Amino acid sequence: MPIFALMFGMSLRFVSDSALRRGRSPWKAVGRRMIALLAIGLLHSLVYPGEVLKEYAVAGLLMLPIALKAPRLLVAALGVVGTMASYAWAGSNMINVPGLFLLGAAAVAYGLPAYLEHPGRRLLAAAVALAVATVLALIAQTHEGGGPRFGYVGGIAGGVQAMLYICLMALACSCRIRKPLIAFFEPLGRTALTCYASASLIVAPIGLALHWKDSRDVAPLLAVAALVLVVQSTAARLWLKHFRYGLLEWAWRCLTWWTLVDIRRPAAAGG
Repeated sequence: MPIFALMFGMSLRFVSDSALRRGRSPWKAVGRRMIALLAIGLLHSLVYPGEVLKEYAVAGLLMLPIALKAPRLLVAALGVVGTMASYAWAGSNMINVPGLFLLGAAAVAYGLPAYLEHPGRRLLAAAVALAVATVLALIAQTHEGGGPRFGYVGGIAGGVQAMLYICLMALACSCRIRKPLIAFFEPLGRTALTCYASASLIVAPIGLALHWKDSRDVAPLLAVAALVLVVQSTAARLWLKHFRYGLLEWAWRCLTWWTLVDIRRPAAAGG
């Protein structure tokens, strides 16, 4: 969830920068994007009541003036303080989202995505430090009791692990296993919203049939999750051979730019 929120914050800056390059108003483009996300979230909640897109849309609208107009140092400072304060106060909670949004926007402003494409030793050192912190946090989490996701210590442990995951994925994508990782995850990334919503249509009926609500056994859940990822990655790769965007990505893009975008992939020359 922290990674999800961080990436949405990054998208605020990506879209606003794209609007400026097009000579369009970033306020209107990002505003429409968040309103469209709210509508998608409301529809998706009919299938998955626990989804977070509605809250993300509202948080995005509230953080928009800061993300677009404040100096990047102030955006970063507010993101760090807001995130740390929210985790210190409530662990993992929806109040983490505004701070994480600002951190994501600041990360783009400071060029973090480009750095993660070619990470250096500092990222490796950060990964080692976060790995140690993760072990300590997980040990502390075991003494808390209850569901770790909604506990105070468990929430903090989840935030630390999220940072570790980002570092490890960036490091993995900078070595020899980059190609298979990109081959598997890139189609999922390019159709992320479609995959997110369609996963609910697959998993919700399976969960009802297997009575997951009354079970604490995570093995069936992990098995279904792995299967869904493989199926979605394969389906997305086949889809993207013929189309430029996933279905929901296309609709979201049309609403963001308030124009009908061609979804079809141009035919190869001589094809």
